[in-house]
Amino acid sequence: MFGNMSNWARLSSFVPSRIIRRVSLLVTAFFFLWAILYANLTPMRVHLEVGEAAPRDITVTKEAIDKTATERLREQAANAVPDVYHQDATVAQSVLSSVEEIFSLIFDLRRNDDLDEEAKAQELEKMGFDNGVSVALLSASDETLQTVETMLLEMLDSAMQSGIKADALENYRRQIEAQIRALELPKEIITFLLSVGPPALRPNLMFNEAETQARKKQAMDAVEPVKFARGEIIIRKGTRVTPEHIAILRDLGLLRTGGSVRELVGSALLAALLLGTVAIYLRLFARQIWDDEARLLLMVLVIAGTILLAQLFKPISFYLAPVAAGTMLLATLLEARLAIVVGLLISVAVSMMYGGDVGFLLAAIFSGIAGVYGVMRVGQRSDFMRAGFFVSVSNLAVAVTGGILLNIYFADVTALKTYAWAALNGVICGILTIGSLPYLETLFQIITPIKLLEMSNPNQPLLKRLLMEAPGTYHHSVMVANLAEAATEAVGGDSLLARVGAYYHDIGKVKRPYFFIDNQFGTDNPHEKLSPSLSTLIITSHVKDGVDMAKEHHLPEPIVEFIRSHHGTTLVSFFYTKALDNGKDIQISEQDFRYEGPKPSTRESAIVMLADAVEASVRSLTKPTPARIEAVVRKIIKDRLNDGQLDRCDLTLRDLDVIGDTFVRVLSGIFHPRLEYPESVLREMEKGRQQDGSGVPEQPGEDKD
Repeated sequence: MFGNMSNWARLSSFVPSRIIRRVSLLVTAFFFLWAILYANLTPMRVHLEVGEAAPRDITVTKEAIDKTATERLREQAANAVPDVYHQDATVAQSVLSSVEEIFSLIFDLRRNDDLDEEAKAQELEKMGFDNGVSVALLSASDETLQTVETMLLEMLDSAMQSGIKADALENYRRQIEAQIRALELPKEIITFLLSVGPPALRPNLMFNEAETQARKKQAMDAVEPVKFARGEIIIRKGTRVTPEHIAILRDLGLLRTGGSVRELVGSALLAALLLGTVAIYLRLFARQIWDDEARLLLMVLVIAGTILLAQLFKPISFYLAPVAAGTMLLATLLEARLAIVVGLLISVAVSMMYGGDVGFLLAAIFSGIAGVYGVMRVGQRSDFMRAGFFVSVSNLAVAVTGGILLNIYFADVTALKTYAWAALNGVICGILTIGSLPYLETLFQIITPIKLLEMSNPNQPLLKRLLMEAPGTYHHSVMVANLAEAATEAVGGDSLLARVGAYYHDIGKVKRPYFFIDNQFGTDNPHEKLSPSLSTLIITSHVKDGVDMAKEHHLPEPIVEFIRSHHGTTLVSFFYTKALDNGKDIQISEQDFRYEGPKPSTRESAIVMLADAVEASVRSLTKPTPARIEAVVRKIIKDRLNDGQLDRCDLTLRDLDVIGDTFVRVLSGIFHPRLEYPESVLREMEKGRQQDGSGVPEQPGEDKD
């Protein structure tokens, strides 16, 4: 501890301006988050050129598509698709018609009686036939020419029916030529057919470019992309870099070619969005944390620590990222709703660090919520392991659900390893929470329910000393704790804090126990030999002594506040009145007979003040009937209110009425009257006890034990 200041107050004193401290804290948090997001969102780039040897193993930082290999497979699939052709029937008809037309001209010329044989031969020569062919065509019989025409047309029709592509035209012409030469016909007729048949062939299979491209595209789209697995080695150390390697590195964004403004701006915007969302939530729904710089720093440290641990576990499995540890700490130390909101934002940030994996995002969100649920009713530190169990169950549920959706066999080795990491995450989160909680409690002076339960143990050094050295005060403190707990719970305050504060509020009386009536058991009252002013000094000094003892034993500041303010600035009326009576001619200052304060500033400390005064006053009553108890309770509350002792706390008049009712109910139960048996009944009971050896007769209202 640092004197009268908490750890954070001492540290913050070096930066005097509250605005500067808060801005510095948020800016520091922003730059931290920006840096770690940028480091993870931007892969580790390398500068390599073709022919160089790789200086290290270069691995894929996240699952990605191998564009080079995928494009190669797509090209192969496209090349495997045959070209699409359609057959044009008009081409075959045109080819046959052209041949028939030539034969028709020859037949017409042969039947023309107006021309002699020499003139007819000249006409045929004009058509491109030499003299020998012309003479042979004119001298052949009609039957021969008709047979020759039929054979040629059949050859051409057969070729056209099979379909002729442009690049296969010459092959078909050679086939027709070979068929013609195989005929047993005169040489001149063969020459005629060779000049007519093969040249007449034309391609009748037309290339359908649109359909071909459509089929190629369909085949390319059907190719499954080739993927790099996270951690897969692209280039091994010492391997000579090829153009293909360069292309792969460039596609994956691993080749350093210049600045990375896009990643810088993107990660900065993401960090600003995440912190901005938290800041808006704090200002709207958790203003007490926003205004408390120590708690704000605590939240930032938990966020930073969670993200750093997630970075540490990243190479193993994203299921080990301890997001739930952060939410469990925030729920325990600050607020459950804030823990859920911050957990969602941490999940987003860490999932981006892990490559935007949706499976991790869901696992982190659900495990964080499960962790918050698990710590809502923590009674001891070991209960954090129960919360860790909830986290493990949540992670396993997400992992199994993902396996079902992705059709992964449950007994698959990879799946079993994933389930193991998911289950281990809860154990890790529980251990991290248990291990870090005491340090955060001490550093930031935050009292958790667990800390309060530990402090309420009677074996705590101060409580044990109070019991042994000032037993009356110890009993009084227990009674005050019962009253304070019941009243605080009735008005919606922290009843456990009030109880523990009541346990410690009078520990200063250990210094001089017999100067207080609680601990005077039949002995002389030492104040009878002292002046009223000195007695007042001794009585009021138990507050300062208690504060010193609390700090010496490193009690948390909120508990010290109970000790410091449980009397406020009230008047030690007994000695003040005595001083007035003893010195009627002397000017007596009332301020000299008041406690130094301060006045209570919380509803819990105010209730302890009231319970302390009420318990002492009611205990002094000779016959504490319910009516007398209520009169005393109402008077004390009214006196404290009129004296201004409750001005700094947020108790309303309705709260004070509820507190008074609660005090009366509890005290009436404690100081209830006991019924007395008639003398004759007691004698009969005594005889019965003597016969069975049980001893003294039982009194009404007492336990048989």
